[in-house]
Amino acid sequence: MRDARIKPKQLPSVCPWLFSLLINTLWISDLRAVDFDTFKQEAEKAGAVYVAYSDGEEFRQLFVEGKASEAIHRLQSLTPDDAKTVYDYFILGNMLYQLDPNGSYSYMIRAERLEPDNPMILYERGMHEHRNSQFQSALRYYERLVRARPQGLNPIAWAYITHAYLMQGDVDKAFNAWRKSDFSEHHIAIEKGMYTLFSNSRQEARREALIRDIEAGATEKLCDLWTLDSNWEVDWWNQRPKADYLAFDRSLIARMVTDNASPQAAQLRLCQDIDRLSKEELLQRLQALKISPPDNQLPVSATLIWRIFAQLTTMEAATPNQLFDRYGAQLKSYAAQFPQESLYYDLLGFLYANAGKSDALKEVDEYGWKILKKEKFANSYVIGLGRENKAFIPTLNEALREFPNSAFLNTIYLQFGEKNKQTLARYVASQFSNVSGSTYRLSDYMASLQYELENL
Repeated sequence: MRDARIKPKQLPSVCPWLFSLLINTLWISDLRAVDFDTFKQEAEKAGAVYVAYSDGEEFRQLFVEGKASEAIHRLQSLTPDDAKTVYDYFILGNMLYQLDPNGSYSYMIRAERLEPDNPMILYERGMHEHRNSQFQSALRYYERLVRARPQGLNPIAWAYITHAYLMQGDVDKAFNAWRKSDFSEHHIAIEKGMYTLFSNSRQEARREALIRDIEAGATEKLCDLWTLDSNWEVDWWNQRPKADYLAFDRSLIARMVTDNASPQAAQLRLCQDIDRLSKEELLQRLQALKISPPDNQLPVSATLIWRIFAQLTTMEAATPNQLFDRYGAQLKSYAAQFPQESLYYDLLGFLYANAGKSDALKEVDEYGWKILKKEKFANSYVIGLGRENKAFIPTLNEALREFPNSAFLNTIYLQFGEKNKQTLARYVASQFSNVSGSTYRLSDYMASLQYELENL
């Protein structure tokens, strides 16, 4: 959930800028007055039932068991649909922002219909449009907030506005908003705010799907589940094990894998232990599982294959070319058998790239981009075309339309496409949505943008 779970007594964390205002009533242009005290009190009252349930053991246990959808359904059902008010819609929309983006969007739309001029709702609606790369639409909501009382917005909101203006190529307004964000004083909060807006990990949904498939018999996905819960993403900078989820995973493993002497049980133990094994121990395990030569029989789990390949190459126990010779045909077969599992295509791309199989790599990249809708494949496809190819720039533009926040694609365009105010602005904007992967601060990029524009 965004901002943890929203508790009525902590309601300012929903929209911190709102409660920094020194007045109780805010007028937005020619719109009707919004009584913040009344809205806050009513939202607290309506939200109490949702917060009490979300803090309870039943809600927590449903998530532990991989039943996030059921937990969300029960949360939504606490107040009958025909009795829900704007306050219910607002609270539920906020609580579900990361857990259920579509549900959150729907609730905020309903809240907006009932109170179209409420700044708290406008801010949330702007964030939804922004997250969906509808930058012009997002700015319409943000600008209404700015007209209301600019000094009332918090630094994160000003940073969001900066990004949206950059994506629209309006650098003057972007710089104006950026100055108001006071990045030097609030850089940690602003960078974490970018995670809130741009993260798309959907871990709970993925975990629920894995557990459902495992309980239906796809026990090869136990490694995927264990790996997910062992490296739970807190934000872009932090991952840690989820102890209660792993405890459930152990019970699920005991229920689904009853023969501890089976190859499946041994593969799962390898999945759990692989990061702690020495080179010699790893090779012994692989030999016992007939994964090493001369058998060269891969497990079905794409996650386990990825981790094996990563360890073998890191330890210099095998080269990518050797892995291609041993396992390329099997991986291609697995990819055909499980066409929606992108990790098989990641693995094939890795092997094809290192083996110099450019035609095969192009085919994998095209599938990963056009069918699986993954940015990494679009990046590889564009680079694979080569600058001399007349389709290079048109294809790069096509990829950028689909992945406008891609730092990689915007960097490539800045190098090989037209360098102007808009392309410079979009390059800097792409750093906002990829702040975790940069060695520079956002303030450095904004300063560089100022310099580049002055020297165009």
